[in-house]
Amino acid sequence: MKRTPVLRACAAAAVTAVLATETATCADPVETAGRVTPSATVPDPAVDIYAAVIRSAAKTETWYEAIYVYDRICPSQMKDDCTGQLTDRQQALIAAALSDLPRFEWVSDRLSVIEPSSGVRNGGALITLGPIRGSDTQVQVQAEAYCGNVCAHFTTWLVERSDSGWEVTGNTGDATA
Repeated sequence: MKRTPVLRACAAAAVTAVLATETATCADPVETAGRVTPSATVPDPAVDIYAAVIRSAAKTETWYEAIYVYDRICPSQMKDDCTGQLTDRQQALIAAALSDLPRFEWVSDRLSVIEPSSGVRNGGALITLGPIRGSDTQVQVQAEAYCGNVCAHFTTWLVERSDSGWEVTGNTGDATA
């Protein structure tokens, strides 16, 4: 098929329009093959909520040298009844928000970071997240920070939306082993 000047002009205009629209609507970065690129999606409040909870859980002990986060959502921390999973996009955005934490890494197998001594590899903590429950302005999220056989924190974090975003405002039911 021979392209006429009109067809070439229409094709160029269509590509320009798509690129202009994509650039204008891009809001959040997404990691694709190791690099961050724009995405035209609506902001995901779960990203900010989970980032706030992970940051708070990571601070339950001051000596953690590595933070491992299980990529599944587990309603009960004591059972392996995990029903949901964080998407690659959510994981990339949460990791970017927590880039200041020491050695942050997502894991798909909790046992992969547990040492034979029952401690967490690299002097770290394994954080497991529960589902987000609540309203548009206040939520609760259960989370476990496991650091060894006799080192774990089971907490329900209270998270509220403010003008500056989602922030942990407290916790309930803190149990420490």
